[in-house]
Amino acid sequence: MRYIRFLKTPKIQDNSVKTTITVTSDLGETFLNAEIDLIATLQCVDDPYQTHLRQTLRWRPGLRALPVTFPIVGKIIKWPCSVHVSLVQPSDYDAFENREDASSLPSVVSVWSDGLDPPNRIATTPRIAERRFKLLNGRVLRMWEETGESIARHLWFVFASSRLSVLTLITNRDGGIALTAYVDRMITSQIDQRLLHEESVGSPPAKRLNIIELGCGCGMVGISLAQSLSDCQVLLTDMPEAEEIACQNLAIMDPLSSSRAAFVTLDWEEPLPKVVAEQEFDLVVVSECTYNTDTIPALVQTLSALARRSPNAIVLLSTKVRHSSESIFFDLMQKTNLLKVGHTELPLPKDASSDDDPEVIHVYIFQGKEAVNSILSRRDGKPRIDFLPPQ
Repeated sequence: MRYIRFLKTPKIQDNSVKTTITVTSDLGETFLNAEIDLIATLQCVDDPYQTHLRQTLRWRPGLRALPVTFPIVGKIIKWPCSVHVSLVQPSDYDAFENREDASSLPSVVSVWSDGLDPPNRIATTPRIAERRFKLLNGRVLRMWEETGESIARHLWFVFASSRLSVLTLITNRDGGIALTAYVDRMITSQIDQRLLHEESVGSPPAKRLNIIELGCGCGMVGISLAQSLSDCQVLLTDMPEAEEIACQNLAIMDPLSSSRAAFVTLDWEEPLPKVVAEQEFDLVVVSECTYNTDTIPALVQTLSALARRSPNAIVLLSTKVRHSSESIFFDLMQKTNLLKVGHTELPLPKDASSDDDPEVIHVYIFQGKEAVNSILSRRDGKPRIDFLPPQ
C-alpha cells in the first residue's frame, strides 16, 4: 500500500498554485518503483464537486518527488480551494470494500490539502494533509495527519543513509488503516466471529460499549469505531505530541447515535491517569505500536494495568512486523494474565510491478485468563483451564 504525500504543501507563488508530492510507503522508507497515472485537482472547499483546475500526472520508477503547478491567472476561482491528488479516477474518498483479500483496501491512498484563500490572505497551507475513507455504512472517515517539509527531510535522510528511520510524524499507517477496514467489515457483515467473543464489537452490545485506544496517533481506529457503532464511548490516548491532530480529527468525526469520543494524554511509563484508571473498558485497541522495541515493556505494563481494572476486556492489536526484535512483545505478554485467543493476517495491496508476496498486517486478540475460562465454560460445559493452545 502506498501513500501520496505533500513534500511541500500547496502555496500561491508566481500567479500559480504550487506543490510537490511523493508516493511512498507508510513510514516513508521506500518510494513507489512503478509507473502510475495520477490526477491533481484544485477544488472548492465549500463545494468539493466544483473542480476549477485539473492536471494529469505520471509517476515513474526512480522518482523521489513530482512538482505540481496550477496557473491561476485569468481563471475564475471560488476560494477557498484545496489540492486533491489521487489515482486517475478521482473520488471524494478512498472506499473500503467488503472483501477478505487485499482488494478491500486502496492500493494508493489519496491526499487532500488544507484550504488556500488569497482573498483572506491565506496563500500557504499548513503542514497537514487529509485522508478520506468511506466506511461500509456509508459514513466518510476524515483523517488529518502531519506532512510537509518534515516529511521531505525524513525521506532525504532515509535515501541518503540507506537505512530505515522511523517516521515520527503523526501519520496514518498500514496497520491502522487495515485494522479499521477489517473491524468495519466485521461490524457491517458480522463475519469472522471466531476472532471475537460474543461480548465484543462483533455483536450489538447490551450496554454502552467502552473503548480505549492506546498510541492512537491520528485516532483513526478509535474514531472509526465511533462512526460504526452506536452507543459507544471511545477514549483516544497518546503522548501530548498527538493531541492536536487527534483533537482536530475528533472535531470533524461523524459518530453514530449516542456515540462519542475524546482524547486523554497517556504515557505508558507513568501510572494510568485518573480518568482511565477509574473506568472499566470492554475493548482495548492497539495499532502499530510494537515497531519501537524500546517502548514495548511499558506498553505491556499498561495493557496489564488495564486488564486488572477491566478483567473482561478484549485487547485487539494490529502490527506490521518490521523487524524480528518485535517478538519481545509476545514474550512479555506470556508473563501477564492476558492470553492470545485469536490471530489473523490481513494482506496489503502490493505494487503492480512487484513479484514479491504481499505484505501482511497481523491482528491478534488477547483476553484475561479468567474471562476466557468463563466463556469456555458457558459454551461447552468443560472445566476451567489455565491456558489455551498456541494459535
